[in-house]
Amino acid sequence: MNLGLRPSSFEFIYNAQSLLKRDLLYFDQVHICSYSDFDIFKELEGYDPEYFDFLQKDLQPLRDNHLLFPFNLSQLLSFVAKNVDKGDPEFAPFLKATLHIPRPLSDDKFPKDPSRKMMEKIMEQYKESVNVSKEVVTRISSLFLNKFSKDDTVPLLEREIPNTESKQSKVLEVILSKIPIPDDNIPWEKIIDYRKDPDTKKKFTALRVWIQDISRKDYTQNEISDRIDYLINEYEQHLKLHSLKYSHGSIRVFVTTLSDIIENLATLKFSKIAETLFSLREKNISLLEAELQAPGREIAYLSKAKNLII
Repeated sequence: MNLGLRPSSFEFIYNAQSLLKRDLLYFDQVHICSYSDFDIFKELEGYDPEYFDFLQKDLQPLRDNHLLFPFNLSQLLSFVAKNVDKGDPEFAPFLKATLHIPRPLSDDKFPKDPSRKMMEKIMEQYKESVNVSKEVVTRISSLFLNKFSKDDTVPLLEREIPNTESKQSKVLEVILSKIPIPDDNIPWEKIIDYRKDPDTKKKFTALRVWIQDISRKDYTQNEISDRIDYLINEYEQHLKLHSLKYSHGSIRVFVTTLSDIIENLATLKFSKIAETLFSLREKNISLLEAELQAPGREIAYLSKAKNLII
């Protein structure tokens, strides 16, 4: 399973719609990480209840299609603690790391009857403390899952790149930057249908294999970006050329077909009608073959994702 882990931070929450649409063009699922809450964006409920209710309703299609889940670190900790008690040394670093997770500001730290200006400052401090805490939680959750589960997880943090010690994560960061962020006008149903499309799945598998191959080489992120741009351009130009050939050929075939069909219907030459219609089918096959042979077809998924957004 290919998972993206998002922190339940205010930095992410107010951009959740568009960022999740982009995330789900790449990841099989997205898990929203928090320390103890079972509900996604629970900390938003008291701060901005109207937006909280809106998000719960808007994101319901993702839950229904098993694309969006909460990830509770406290549940994971109970599992970790049991294994540490059994003397398993592999789990100890994770338990130690959780002891250093900064906690968000609590109500008892707020002054009584603050002025409006002071309250605004307090809320900014509260949001900042939530942001920091949730990003640390997400980092620890990802490290744990990558070590002890079969899932391939990437922490999608707002303040730092996913995982700089991993070459594959370095490539993935560039790949994600090439996928445009959909706006709020694109419905979830369009994203979901796009993911289910067989051609999309085929192109995505090719992209994943390419990422694995390119990750074995010691390219910088700028070099990876240049290679991706070059391949996308080669792929799109190749298809554009063949599409023009296809369109020109189709017009010529339609012109002759119309006159041929009228003539052959008059003389009941049904074999001739079949022959002219078959030539149109050949044109479609030719276009499919051109795509299969196109340079840069390994990352054709990025081109298709871009066209989805337009």
